[in-house]
Amino acid sequence: MPQNIAERERLEQLDVLTFVYPVWFGTPPAMLKGYLERVVGSGIGFGPEADDPKPLANVRLVQISTSSSSTPWLNEKGVPSALHTLFDTYIAEVFGAHATYRLHLDAITQNMGEQRAAARLREVQDFADRVCAEANADRWDRVRAKSES
Repeated sequence: MPQNIAERERLEQLDVLTFVYPVWFGTPPAMLKGYLERVVGSGIGFGPEADDPKPLANVRLVQISTSSSSTPWLNEKGVPSALHTLFDTYIAEVFGAHATYRLHLDAITQNMGEQRAAARLREVQDFADRVCAEANADRWDRVRAKSES
């Protein structure tokens, strides 16, 4: 599909790829799975013989997820460890992500109150600042190395 090719070309220009999604029934939405399979994974081979370039090489893979459930309950059900295995291990390795970052916001409900909502937004801002600072530092290191060679 031509739009998948165009999207894959955009991925090659990224320093950071961020997915923001709700955790539904312990998993990300099907739309995210479809994006990973049909766009990020399109046209690449897998396995020991595959020498295709990794579509997320040099990209930081970031996930920010939300849930109305509490962290202790999610931990009891194994949701965080499953998401870690899926994204931080499998997806990162198969697609060649430079690094992975994950922030989960629990107990996000319509009745959470303005102060709690503002505090959670500050968490997201601090998290984004850290990821972007690391990406910018790496970018400057690449520019500096290129100019010295």
